[in-house]
Amino acid sequence: MTFYSYSQLLAQNNRLLLWRYGILVVLSLIAVLMLILFLRHRNDGKYRDLLIIFVLSACLVGGIQCSNYQRYQTSLNQNAQIIRFLQTVSRKKDVSLKKLKTNKTVLTDKMILKMNHHYYQVNFDSDFSSYYLQRTQLIGDQEVK
Repeated sequence: MTFYSYSQLLAQNNRLLLWRYGILVVLSLIAVLMLILFLRHRNDGKYRDLLIIFVLSACLVGGIQCSNYQRYQTSLNQNAQIIRFLQTVSRKKDVSLKKLKTNKTVLTDKMILKMNHHYYQVNFDSDFSSYYLQRTQLIGDQEVK
């Protein structure tokens, strides 16, 4: 069973977003470079073809980014909810955020929370406005990462 720390949850969405925007920036820079080479060597068809390929690739990646925007916003909201939950548990139980880990990246009923060396099952009400921690035992404790 994999557990995620507070710092991993904070960095999770940013990493994927940086990779996607990084690819878009690199493709755009290569497209600009191909445009400059095409304008210098108008008679050479390979620069025109490469320009078309990289412009279309940049448009494709940009389109994928636009279509993933809604999913990214939902993921960001869910990530903010679990981060807020961990902050609340840390404050209420007087435990450092570094010692809290969870087995889910979104709030779900019956998720497992690792606090220090103890495990708790988290039970939420129907609208996730309150929770109850119930101490639990894991089967195969040595498999926890």
